[in-house]
Amino acid sequence: MMEKNSRPEPEAENNEKSGLVVSDSSFERTPSDFEHALASPVRMATASAHRARLATNGLLSAELPNAVPNSPTKPVHEKKRASVISSIFGRMTLDPEWGHRVRPTLVVANLKFTSPLSIDKARTIAKERLCFFPRFRSRVLLDPQHPTVLKDVCFQELAISSIDFDYHVQEVGIGAKWGGAEVKAFISGIYADNMRHDSPLWNLYVINDMSDGKSMFVAVIDHAIGDGITLVQVLFS
Repeated sequence: MMEKNSRPEPEAENNEKSGLVVSDSSFERTPSDFEHALASPVRMATASAHRARLATNGLLSAELPNAVPNSPTKPVHEKKRASVISSIFGRMTLDPEWGHRVRPTLVVANLKFTSPLSIDKARTIAKERLCFFPRFRSRVLLDPQHPTVLKDVCFQELAISSIDFDYHVQEVGIGAKWGGAEVKAFISGIYADNMRHDSPLWNLYVINDMSDGKSMFVAVIDHAIGDGITLVQVLFS
């Protein structure tokens, strides 16, 4: 079961000029929640309840089975045109001309835990659960066959075996006893850098042994994948 602290202290910070959206969910959790995320019937039921709504947002293919396939049910390399909203955010990330004026918009969610987290389990959850959703196993690209602006941004599904989970899920701040200031500086650094365009536009980070003795799980997702509220709901599901 998920253990919540009596003082959740949710915080949110929006920086419209920079395009960085930070969502800090400070509910306390234990590493056993990672194990529950793999096989918990309650969590699976919760995910099932969200599927119809997520499908309407383009984050879930209704025809997918209740398990992550070794390769997508649709042909790998198939391109699916993005919505206008996703295209705008995709342009911010991919188009050098847009990049001279605006930076990519990122959604960042922070989850605090009471005990150390396993990087191996985090990678397993990313592979087995997060990549259940097609957009998390798809890269965003500009399709030269559709040169019209905002009609050429599309998603291309990748084989699960081709996704580098060592890159997408990393442990940072090892032995550094990070506190809030260090976490904010780290997230600012993420925003200053660019994600790899040949991979899905998301990264997860594990921070253990912080200055308060707790651990943190940080999810960084490009806004082209979906809206902030839906993305956080995907993480909780």
